[in-house]
Amino acid sequence: MEAGPWTNADSEEIWNGLLARATKENKLLLVDFTGSDWCGWCVKLKSEVFSTEAFLAGASKDFILVEVDFPKKTEIAAEIKAYRQSLAKQYSIAGYPTILLLDGNGKKVAKTGYQAGGPENYLTHLAKFKADHAAVLELRKKAEAGDKDAVAQCAKMDKADALKSLLGSVTKANADQVANDLFDKYLAGEVLEGPDANFPYLALLVKGAANRKNVEAFDKIRAQLEALTDPKSKAIVPQMKLDDMRKGFAGPAEGSAEPEEAPKP
Repeated sequence: MEAGPWTNADSEEIWNGLLARATKENKLLLVDFTGSDWCGWCVKLKSEVFSTEAFLAGASKDFILVEVDFPKKTEIAAEIKAYRQSLAKQYSIAGYPTILLLDGNGKKVAKTGYQAGGPENYLTHLAKFKADHAAVLELRKKAEAGDKDAVAQCAKMDKADALKSLLGSVTKANADQVANDLFDKYLAGEVLEGPDANFPYLALLVKGAANRKNVEAFDKIRAQLEALTDPKSKAIVPQMKLDDMRKGFAGPAEGSAEPEEAPKP
């Protein structure tokens, strides 16, 4: 169903049509997972960016705009709600707003959310994702042509994508297993680097190191966690009680020895 420049992803037929259109027009889907009538940041993003003429004029050149809405005050048909929930599950949506860029195969190209600065800043933000995607496509063409450096880079990217997919699958019920799986891959040399080595990844990784009782890796990953500079991470890391976590499997950390036992009379 069309909602002005935005299309509501309300059925498999509509979704498949959007993917086919993305392939035909050589565009990416920009999918807004939103709670339009209760989520404050969703309302803010729509009013400041997604509903503005400047954004719609610029974005429509490169993206197909799709909305997957989960309202609380507006009744929607059960089958529509169920299909939207299936998309949220498929793409491991854990909060709102979540903005995904997808290619014509439905593969995730990028993930983002609210960005301050109005439509112009958001368009610039999206343009970087689009440019990065174009660079990846060019790299894959070189790999298919036999370029050894490109083949190696693509293999590294594919491993990183697999790690991100594993990270995105985490729930409260499977957190320990995902942490262990990520840590096993870490030991095998498969790691996320740069901006991808963020708090959610490192927090699970340190949990996996604790589960596996690997002191050396725990301390190394802990140092990465404590070196994060974004305000949210700096606020949460101290609440993780990493000292207690370490003592639980390895005794006191170096430099924090247990008090000596008082001599017996």
